[in-house]
Amino acid sequence: EEDSRHDFLWRIHKAVPALGEVGVFNRSHYEDVLVVRVHKLLPKKIWQPRYKIINNFEDMLITAGATTTLDPADPVRDLLERTGGRGVDVAFEAASSSATPQQAIEMARIGGRMVLVGIQPDDHVVLHTSALRRKAITISPVRRAAHVYPRALALVQRGLVQIDWLVTHCFPLEQTNAAFALAADYADGALRVAVTMDD
Repeated sequence: EEDSRHDFLWRIHKAVPALGEVGVFNRSHYEDVLVVRVHKLLPKKIWQPRYKIINNFEDMLITAGATTTLDPADPVRDLLERTGGRGVDVAFEAASSSATPQQAIEMARIGGRMVLVGIQPDDHVVLHTSALRRKAITISPVRRAAHVYPRALALVQRGLVQIDWLVTHCFPLEQTNAAFALAADYADGALRVAVTMDD
């Protein structure tokens, strides 16, 4: 397996956007400490040192000119402090967590917009309407597959969009169960898991 020949951050580092570009990670290196810890997928002696490694990695990105990432323990407070309490014009919720739509509303400025991209695990979202009304937030849901496949495929075929990095793991057909298990647990840094069939 390719991942066993690299450090746990190698796929994240490879996907970091160039200077002047904005990147949105659907999943991030925080899963390599949070998920493995909560679900007891790795022993403490492996996940605990990763906190320091992640801090050093983010310090390196900042030194190279990247904008700092938000504190995962309290991203709303962190973002509001960085914007002087103003908030952002548009907050994209793409984490598919029951808590993040409310966080996105709290991060948006007065008169701002919250774009709901994530698919919530239990198919409903609870929002505290006080911040929504007080700040006059516009909610824009996104249907992620809104008839864009032909255009997206054309971009890929013309080489204008690179997608190789999206598939992090490949399994042969006879290991389909293992592929689904890996994808369901987001283990081993899995972003997208593919099952391949031999001709």
